[in-house]
Amino acid sequence: MQTAEWREVRLFISSTFNDMHAERDYLVTEVFPELREWCEARRIRLTDIDLRWGVTSDEAEKESTVRTCLRCIDECRPFFLCFLGQRRGWVPDPGSVAADEAVSEYAGLEERIGRSSITEIEIEHAVLAPMAHLLSGGNKAPEKCRAFFYFRENPFAGSGGILKWFSRGKGSGNGPLTEAQRRIYTNAGTADEAEEDRKLEETKQRIRKEWQTRQYTCRWAPDLVTEELRGLGEVCRGRLTDFACKRKPLRESVLDDLKEAIGQEFPDLQPVSAGDEYEEDALEQHLFAQTGCLDFAGRRDELDRVMQYTGTGGSGEPKALFVTGGEGYGKTALLSKAWLQQQAAGGKMIYRSCGATDKSLSEDELNLSIGDEAGLFRASEQKQADKDRPPVRRITKEYLANLLAHGVSGLILDGLERLPSHGGLLHVSGIPAGFSLIVSSDRAEDAVRLGFPCDTLILQPVSNEEERQELVEAFLKRTLKRLDREQMKLLVSAPGAAVPLYLKTVCSELRTFGSWSGLTEKIRSFGTTLEDAFTEVLRTVEKERDGNDTLFPAVAALFGFSRGGLDDAELPQALALLGFSGRDIPYRTGMILRRLSPYLSRTNRRYELMIPGLRRAIRLRYANTEASCRKALAEIYRENLMKAPDPAPNTGVTEVHGSRELLYQLAMLGDRDGLLQAVKDQSLFSKIPADAYCAEYKNGSFFVWDSNDDMGLADGDSGKAVERNLMLAGMILEKAHEHIAEIGQKYPHPYARWCKELKAKKDQTEFLHYRDLFYETPEYAAAAMRLAMNGMKAARSRKELDRAEAGFRRLCSEDKGVFSFMSFLSLTGSSATGLSGKLEDLADSALLAKEKAEKYPAVRASELKD
Repeated sequence: MQTAEWREVRLFISSTFNDMHAERDYLVTEVFPELREWCEARRIRLTDIDLRWGVTSDEAEKESTVRTCLRCIDECRPFFLCFLGQRRGWVPDPGSVAADEAVSEYAGLEERIGRSSITEIEIEHAVLAPMAHLLSGGNKAPEKCRAFFYFRENPFAGSGGILKWFSRGKGSGNGPLTEAQRRIYTNAGTADEAEEDRKLEETKQRIRKEWQTRQYTCRWAPDLVTEELRGLGEVCRGRLTDFACKRKPLRESVLDDLKEAIGQEFPDLQPVSAGDEYEEDALEQHLFAQTGCLDFAGRRDELDRVMQYTGTGGSGEPKALFVTGGEGYGKTALLSKAWLQQQAAGGKMIYRSCGATDKSLSEDELNLSIGDEAGLFRASEQKQADKDRPPVRRITKEYLANLLAHGVSGLILDGLERLPSHGGLLHVSGIPAGFSLIVSSDRAEDAVRLGFPCDTLILQPVSNEEERQELVEAFLKRTLKRLDREQMKLLVSAPGAAVPLYLKTVCSELRTFGSWSGLTEKIRSFGTTLEDAFTEVLRTVEKERDGNDTLFPAVAALFGFSRGGLDDAELPQALALLGFSGRDIPYRTGMILRRLSPYLSRTNRRYELMIPGLRRAIRLRYANTEASCRKALAEIYRENLMKAPDPAPNTGVTEVHGSRELLYQLAMLGDRDGLLQAVKDQSLFSKIPADAYCAEYKNGSFFVWDSNDDMGLADGDSGKAVERNLMLAGMILEKAHEHIAEIGQKYPHPYARWCKELKAKKDQTEFLHYRDLFYETPEYAAAAMRLAMNGMKAARSRKELDRAEAGFRRLCSEDKGVFSFMSFLSLTGSSATGLSGKLEDLADSALLAKEKAEKYPAVRASELKD
């Protein structure tokens, strides 16, 4: 599958400023997110250029505002979007430096300085009489211009001279605006208001002759606030709202116009589509990498280091690299950039961001998806052929060698922390010669569990303020915005600025901020840490939703308390369970999702929050909604499992969305009855994977149950209860065996020496992992025996008991040395491992649980009559 080239669309927004904040905010929050989504499906990057604070104070002091605006228009050709209301705008002074500097670059500008407003100059330059600069052929007009004009109908009934002019003197002059507000929203306060009104109308008439225009309506809402004008005092009271064009929301007209124009500009770019579900998954991964790469800035040394591990082809030494670093240090952007750079050079590596798509959530599906893209097999056909008895698919050294044989030079796996069993890499014993393997994780300790030697690249915080400034400039460059020296100093000196994600988040939010006068204070509002920045994001969106809209906190909290996200059907169901109803809920929810799009991953119709810092900020800010949100999520996931078809015999678990999260939500709620049901109810049990149960055993969700708890008993078919408990016992026992295998591979005898060496290290990450392996192994073994005995408890006849006992004996005979290891730990655990006596106690508990289970059939047989 080829990686297609992306195109760029920059859209310049022209209007007067202070009177058009509401319209510009409307575009930024309700139009451009949807348009950006539409563009990305066609591999088009959309950037809206809103210069409300794009002109720095340095430029303003030098009066180079005109030149900056005209340059931006040239950068955005052929796209131009203009809104005109009841205000003509600022007319540059003919004697200013702006005139001198701009005139030297733009032929034809001199005659307009002092006669035209800056908005009129923008229009002239963009579409009516383009001035020479960066245009081939000197004064020659561009061959095409895709411009759109929207004229606001007067919403200020009775507000002085503006109405008098439009209504030919019939207005009362007692409208909703104060005199100070009239100076902002109309031409009031100019030397000749009527003359300014006439010139504004003259400009509109000229545009109407040359271009198609649209009239739109809106309403003045005195109870709302225009945040961008808050620094000007009481004039901020009131805001324009309810924008409409031809009795439909204005956004529909703007979207229709822009989609048509972009489609005409790039007729060859159609929505990207693929064949079956695995081809679609590969395509989603490519799109994820291509959009993630946009966030890459700086870090050239790190990129060079990663590139050393790519493109080895079929020769050379085995190469593996483990990339780690703190949250928000740019691992995904770095690896995305490396993959795209390698693709551009003609290499063939496969990229997967774990957890970003449905086929990257488990080792089995990851194996199939990678193999399908590499041409090893057709995954859908392979899956169909193995329907009756699917094999355990693992990524091994042999699997990587097979990829190499099919022309794949390497594999990039980003975000191992989002996968159970570390993406299956525990089974890779080595790297084939000539193959490049690059993996990343937020958790540095994950390197300890990899079964192959690898170098480690630890991304460091950005300690140098000059480097931080370069990052900020790179993040703002696409929107053609810059900060003043003082503003830049304020931002890059914040402690949080050491984290690239902090700077990216601040810059992303500043892009939509519309007030130059309030910009410095806005930068301060992001605080000093990454979580502070995300908290400000939440506060900002709350204000955008008028501050009293409870829908946004509910949507944010659902994503915050969920781990696997929600799809297009689940989110409205969860909101309904929280009490939200009404025909406008889908529209309002859509607006929220688009507003949060920089922080959400959207693949296969599922939205997921992939930034832990934002998740923590949400959970803290909306902590009072946790119980209700988790109940709603658990109900949604339970319904998904109940509706899914039961797996065919011997086919294992059939996963659906929520298979791995139901137990987690129930455990977080402390819902013991719900956890019991997940073990007892066959329709749930058969669709929850083993590692989900094991994770909750590890987290202690099941350990609180005493040995007399009949969690294995089922209300229905006792035969299924027997089988179910023995199956789960086997799953848990396999986890114990995996731990023992890792111990034997990584920490050979004598264990105690290893323990002392690991504990003496400054970084005790590996020691803690070593300790956990030993403590968890007997816990798993004991849990498996309790489950096996519960299976025998579930028997309701001698025949069922005989079958249960036979299953238990078979389980013990195939324990792969787990209980031999328990005997070793029971006798010499603490001395052999260098750990505490707790180890012997845990091992004794496991052995005692097995002894009880072995004796139980005789006890149970005496209770059964037949």
